[in-house]
Amino acid sequence: DAVLPPDGCKDIRSYLDLKIEPDINYFIENLENYFQFSDSIVHHALPQNKYIGKDLNIYDLICPIENLQNLRQIISHNAKVEIKLPRLQTAGPKITLKDLTEKSLKKLIEFYAEDYQLLQDFYSVDAIWQQYKTVIRL
Repeated sequence: DAVLPPDGCKDIRSYLDLKIEPDINYFIENLENYFQFSDSIVHHALPQNKYIGKDLNIYDLICPIENLQNLRQIISHNAKVEIKLPRLQTAGPKITLKDLTEKSLKKLIEFYAEDYQLLQDFYSVDAIWQQYKTVIRL
């Protein structure tokens, strides 16, 4: 159920006392609240299974984000046209696992649990925890 601000409150962020430019951990802690006022945040942060469904067998190819060059090559070959996949959204802070608190990482893993189950052949929760433990020790 959506939380609606009281009459006279024009911005739900102020009603929910949300920061307009939060750091990553504050944002994750309040993710569900940010979803309530921004379709853009929902679009970018909603679990993938909400978009692609829960049956990967309907797809001819699953391409992890780290292998987009493979996807580019396959499309170029099949289309017989050189396809480019430029990075268009490069602004903003670069956020890595090192920037997350353990609490934030736990919440993200729980929030995206269905995606990790669906994409278990590509992404492993155990591998993410191992990588996290490595980067926080540096």
